[in-house]
Amino acid sequence: MAEVTTRPLGWWGIASLLALAVVLIRINDFVDLSQTVLERVHIIKSPVLRLAENSARSDFSERLARLAWRRLYWGRLAAQRVVDEAPIGDVDAGWSAYINAAADWNAEVMILIVGLQKHYGHERRRYFEDTILNQFDAFDDALRKMRLSGLMRKLRASQAPDELERDQARVLFARFRSRYDDLNAVLYDFALCFEPGKGEQELCKPASHGGKAQ
Repeated sequence: MAEVTTRPLGWWGIASLLALAVVLIRINDFVDLSQTVLERVHIIKSPVLRLAENSARSDFSERLARLAWRRLYWGRLAAQRVVDEAPIGDVDAGWSAYINAAADWNAEVMILIVGLQKHYGHERRRYFEDTILNQFDAFDDALRKMRLSGLMRKLRASQAPDELERDQARVLFARFRSRYDDLNAVLYDFALCFEPGKGEQELCKPASHGGKAQ
């Protein structure tokens, strides 16, 4: 069997390998530089930047949903305790919890508006301002009427309400429930559009100025 022999690389071979290595390094540097330039002019985004933006969008969406449903929950409970003629301490506790939830919401409203513009665009921000905030106002107004009802005055005075006052409270509660159901449905549809990939669905495309999301 013939013996295989290898020859050491000559100077030309070594020089060729060095030249090839230099070329590959230069190409890699050029690719890195090109990517950096494209990122800076917002043509492409790095994976790290995309991950950070997605995380910020997710945190924002969760905060908005949490604030909205906290206010919704405590408002519903406060109204229910009035019409159920619960002990005045429970009624006042529910009302105080709603006031705190509403205060937290109102303290964040401007931040939420700016965040919607940043993360979801003009249409979602406008829908939030024109529809959701207006429905929250109607929800709050219906709840205040429960708070100022004749039934509530009797509960606060530790007196038994009459049937007329109970009937009036039931009518006010039915109107409040209508506001609650409308707002709950709108918030539910709005929150669904926070999920990745939902923005292009018909549900998540707001109608004309002041219209419903569906």
